[in-house]
Amino acid sequence: MEKGENLRDNIFKHWFGVSGEFDEYKHQEVNRIAANAFILYFPGMLLSLVVAGIFAIKDPEMTLAVLLLGQLGYFVLVVCTYIMFASRRAHLTDNEIDARTTKQAYRRIIRKGLSTGVYFAIFMYLEQAVVNLWFDGTSLTQSLTQSHVIWVSVWSGVGMGIVIGIQEIIRLRKFR
Repeated sequence: MEKGENLRDNIFKHWFGVSGEFDEYKHQEVNRIAANAFILYFPGMLLSLVVAGIFAIKDPEMTLAVLLLGQLGYFVLVVCTYIMFASRRAHLTDNEIDARTTKQAYRRIIRKGLSTGVYFAIFMYLEQAVVNLWFDGTSLTQSLTQSHVIWVSVWSGVGMGIVIGIQEIIRLRKFR
């Protein structure tokens, strides 16, 4: 952690995509967006619990699955989308660079995209092997040596690296 930042600030910076120093303006904007996100999420959570309570008597297993998937879907599609657009509108995600350091910033973005792609490819490779072991019953060594698993992991890593690189390029703001 940087000097003067606590764990809460680091979690908020990560969750809201705040780049740069976490000054008072960014702190107030994060608090405002978090309060609005909670207000947006709370009625959806209560409504899904009421609906689940009504249908839980007939089919409890299906009700639990629908409740969990419904809340997760609502959170991802509504609340996270709000947080993403509100953070962008408040300029919390902007990465300000000097016009003289543009080349250095692009090199950093390429390194970040490559490293994220490699980490994601390794994660996907191991995840697919474990999923094949768990659900299909194939041995771990057989899953790790299948060319399909390797190629899917490589292309997943390439795609993730490109997406992260594009995202970082979009977040750049040059000033003089």
